[in-house]
Amino acid sequence: MPADDLQPDTILGLGPTPTLGRTVKVLYEGVLAATGEVFDKRQNKRSPLSFRLGLRQVVPGFDKGVQGMRVGGCREIRVPASMGYGSKKAGPIPPDSDLIFTVELLKLA
Repeated sequence: MPADDLQPDTILGLGPTPTLGRTVKVLYEGVLAATGEVFDKRQNKRSPLSFRLGLRQVVPGFDKGVQGMRVGGCREIRVPASMGYGSKKAGPIPPDSDLIFTVELLKLA
């Protein structure tokens, strides 16, 4: 995903920026770009999504979109199908779906 595809932060965080391989903890909501239908969300601060940045533990577009965020920041990440689930169906996500994630970077671990 080219850098110019990234949306600016909706809230600029004041904390540190994670480096590749660092564990990040995020809250998010994912919607289908075509319909706006929510397909997944993690919005409980007691159990955020935790993953190591840059190690393909989430879809590539989400991983890439979190890079450069600062702790405390929020960002909308637009993920083309090619950087999401591609031509595969994934649960409620139809094949070839573009995705939009609203993400809050809570902390680094």
